[in-house]
Amino acid sequence: MQTLQHFINQLLSQDPETLDELAGLSGKVIQVELLNTAQPAISLFIQDYGVRIETDHAAEADVLIRGTPLNLLAYLRPSGEGRPAVAGDLEIRGDLGLAQDFQRLMRKFEIDPEEQAARVLGDTLAHKAANLARMGADFLRQLKDKIELDLSEYALYETELLPERDEIERFNNSVDELRDDLERLKQRVYKLQI
Repeated sequence: MQTLQHFINQLLSQDPETLDELAGLSGKVIQVELLNTAQPAISLFIQDYGVRIETDHAAEADVLIRGTPLNLLAYLRPSGEGRPAVAGDLEIRGDLGLAQDFQRLMRKFEIDPEEQAARVLGDTLAHKAANLARMGADFLRQLKDKIELDLSEYALYETELLPERDEIERFNNSVDELRDDLERLKQRVYKLQI
């Protein structure tokens, strides 16, 4: 836990604005329980300089956040269009105001991976590595789009597994006409029975 604590505090020290706001919560304890893992509950003691992490804190925390790792990540991720403010089966007990303040701080906390790499590799290599990573991500996205397009064209034209759009429209129109004809036939039969 010492390594995780040091890493988190190192990151926080590079975002003075978030660190200052976090200091406003100094003295509070947030306990996090990760469900479906073998990890013990983690207690975050918020302090002026960052956080202290313990796994054997027996006293009651100010707030308890319990959920799966994915639920917790979704809870801490910035919310955007189509994403809920709270994720799935996340349980929050205790000081809900503190939980909201913590969530808000973590959502606006930004880590610049290029800046982190620059500390280790130097500015020039970090910039080149970041550009290479962006190019790789763009290439993979374009490759995925190309494969999807090729597979859909193969299924449509080569194997004829999928009908063309105009065939689907003709089929739908035929179904509509058949349904209308059937309804008219039902009306005629009904009139003949009377």
